[in-house]
Amino acid sequence: MAVAVGGVVGAALRWFVLDVFPAGGGVPWTVLVINVAGSAVVGAVLVDGWRRPQLRDAVAVGFCGGFTTFSTFAVEVAAMLRDGRLAIAAVYVALSVGGAVIAALAGAAAARRLRVPA
Repeated sequence: MAVAVGGVVGAALRWFVLDVFPAGGGVPWTVLVINVAGSAVVGAVLVDGWRRPQLRDAVAVGFCGGFTTFSTFAVEVAAMLRDGRLAIAAVYVALSVGGAVIAALAGAAAARRLRVPA
């Protein structure tokens, strides 16, 4: 149930953000920001300080799973490749993957620093 509730909230927030900040200029910046931000949250949540499994699952699996969107990322990259925008697709992939990994590491580091001993 925790994963389902988190997923609904995350997906609704993603829809809201994409509605308020639609992609423009041929580069899907909004999806990039959503995916990187979600990765930072996952990194923070999965630090061993989150000892409540239901809360961890609701946020990391449910919310972030609903908020981030690999499928939209994949469709956008495929469209860029189909349209012959190879350089933009390569940069977008590098920024998305690299940014997500860096964000997850930064989120984990921040959570470790802010962790209150049990």
